Amino acid sequence: MNKQRIFTALLTLLISGLSLLVICTAPIAQAWSHSPLPTPAMLYSPLPTPKPIPPSGSSPEAQKALAYVAAREGIAIHNLAIVNEFRREAPLLKRTFQAITVLDLKSGHFFPVLVDHYSGQVEAKVSRFSLRWIRLVI
Repeated sequence: MNKQRIFTALLTLLISGLSLLVICTAPIAQAWSHSPLPTPAMLYSPLPTPKPIPPSGSSPEAQKALAYVAAREGIAIHNLAIVNEFRREAPLLKRTFQAITVLDLKSGHFFPVLVDHYSGQVEAKVSRFSLRWIRLVI
């Protein structure tokens, strides 16, 4: 039984070596090694993390969002950061919203918030009505 295992192992190594030799000498492999194009650079690190917008220099809507998340979640405002803020208009509803993403710096949780520009209403949970807003905006 041991002779059969040794024979199988040697045969496997021989076949693997021959396969490697054939692959390395194939014209395709040689063509790739002599390509006029530069070798693509490998990325070893992810893109740099965007810096949060400081609460003091943010919009009034962002301040409302920070206060809302702090009150709802029981988190101190200095532990929250605004990581995304953009304006959306819903022309069919004749309304404008500020979409804000708030980050809890300690836990890493994100809180998406919509703030109505005119009424100042803050909504954190995406409801069916919010989805209608998004569909009308997009």
